[in-house]
Amino acid sequence: YLVNELMVKGYIKAMEEVDIPAFSKPKEDNKYQTFTIEELQKLFHSELFTKHWDHNREKRSLFWVVLLGLYTGARLNEICQLEFDDIREEEGVKFLSINENNGKRVKTKAGIRSIPIHQELIKLGFFKFVDFMRKESKASNKRIFFDFKPNVRGELSAQASRWFGKYLEKIGLKKEYLVFHSFRHTVRIKLYLNTSWT
Repeated sequence: YLVNELMVKGYIKAMEEVDIPAFSKPKEDNKYQTFTIEELQKLFHSELFTKHWDHNREKRSLFWVVLLGLYTGARLNEICQLEFDDIREEEGVKFLSINENNGKRVKTKAGIRSIPIHQELIKLGFFKFVDFMRKESKASNKRIFFDFKPNVRGELSAQASRWFGKYLEKIGLKKEYLVFHSFRHTVRIKLYLNTSWT
């Protein structure tokens, strides 16, 4: 089962190949740590990513939520509120549309954006997963990750956030400032530094 190799090596390769214009340095943020390559390897060699979850919809959803965090740097709530219609294609490029349609929330107006879907996600079966969730969904449902219910503040990420914290603790990666948002922080820092993982 090569999922961990595809994810970690593919992500490293993607980060190494990024060549973007210089932009402003990310603000110092003491709330979040970045993931090291060793921590990513430990995470993606753990049970969630080394077993098949064809008959466990919740585990399959969590599997993809984490992968989307790794490969896109999107916020957890942005991922959890994705709708089937947010998977789009223009001029042969498949992408996620982060938007405010149907009451979805973004942190700022700048958060409305399109994120290309990495080839490694496609290789790992992201579109097959989306098709599976579409078939499992009720006709009235629009969201891909419909098993995640909103909390009292209407946030769809609460369940996934609690699970991820508990899972990091279970596999020995629990640190005060290492959370799901660390994926986003990791991507921002790596893109700014334009450095490889090795």
